[in-house]
Amino acid sequence: MKEINIGKMNKKIYICTPRTTQDEMGQDIMTYEKGKRIWATVKSVRGGEYYDALKLSPEVSYIIYTRYRKDIHPDTILMYHGKKLEVKHVADIEEEQVMLEIQCTEYKKKEQIMDGLEFDGLDDLVDGLENAVSKYPDLAEAGLKREQRDFKKDMIRETWSAVDKHTGNLVRGFRFSAIRGNRSNMETDFYAEGSKKGAHFHLVNNGHEMVTVVSRNGKKVKGGGKTVGFVAGRRIKEPVIERWHQEHAKRAEKMLEKIHEEIEK
Repeated sequence: MKEINIGKMNKKIYICTPRTTQDEMGQDIMTYEKGKRIWATVKSVRGGEYYDALKLSPEVSYIIYTRYRKDIHPDTILMYHGKKLEVKHVADIEEEQVMLEIQCTEYKKKEQIMDGLEFDGLDDLVDGLENAVSKYPDLAEAGLKREQRDFKKDMIRETWSAVDKHTGNLVRGFRFSAIRGNRSNMETDFYAEGSKKGAHFHLVNNGHEMVTVVSRNGKKVKGGGKTVGFVAGRRIKEPVIERWHQEHAKRAEKMLEKIHEEIEK
């Protein structure tokens, strides 16, 4: 096979699965759900000269390169950056069953795609969610406030299960910052030591050295300040944060479903 400059296959494309549902009047409607994910190179096609050079139909708006597979054919619907793309032509490059060149147009019909959210870590919400949140920021903010409340409750439960003495001071500093940003850029911070009474949480969580008394009644104690041991950390917040990586993804998906319901009203 000749070397073909297709760039890095670092773009996520989804092969959409058609599904027939019924509307409120009992009529069949076609919708599409995200299916298999593939990695590809995506090139946007613009300009008459580019069309002529590649011998493309003027309606083609994207060229996609990906590894050879048998489940992509004309009329297949793909999803890229929240856009539905209709496959117009598929070519097996040099007929070696190694690489495909796929020519696509933007899908013009009005059916909605129900996005299956996928998290590659908390850092990464899919484009479909960002677009939806930008249109319904109030729903997004309400969802984030519920997460603040429930995360704090989870932290308190985890703390009480990890420590022997429940004075209340350890959890009294748990708080969130005000929600910042707007639309799809909302964020908030959690503080475990948001008050003076809870300022020792890091010692309980991370562990600390045991040091002899330095002074008593304003007087230095002879031999004070010596390290005599180490108290292991209880590691309270780490399992909570890990659980909420998954919980946040589930809630984001539910929120997106709710936004779709609002759109369809």
